Amino acid sequence: MKVKVPVAGQILRINTRVGERVNIQQGIVELGQTQQMYVVAEIHETDIAKVRVGQTANISSEYGGFEGEITGEVEHLGLQVGAKQLSQAAGNPTQDENSRIVEVKIRINPEDSIKVANFTYMKVRVEIK
Repeated sequence: MKVKVPVAGQILRINTRVGERVNIQQGIVELGQTQQMYVVAEIHETDIAKVRVGQTANISSEYGGFEGEITGEVEHLGLQVGAKQLSQAAGNPTQDENSRIVEVKIRINPEDSIKVANFTYMKVRVEIK
């Protein structure tokens, strides 16, 4: 059997092998369009008023996944205030686990997207200028 996908991309993970039954929740593979990478930053609700589409962002690896900084541009501001999705310093009593955030989508510059194309879901630090 041959499987076709509607878009070109890179296989990130194979969920189903030859002879296995397809799990309809997971699908056959996870596919990503890694030629253009994005960062989803969680911005505290008290700081979101300072963020605008078009602002430059500097991005660095939280745990050394890539060297130096890469840059991007704020492309989209989320429309909902919600609970923090990413765990940050779990067990740290100075962190407010009930803090409310807005998700901000940052398009990584094309020359930097190449550097991080293999790092889907990497934890990073973002500084929006």
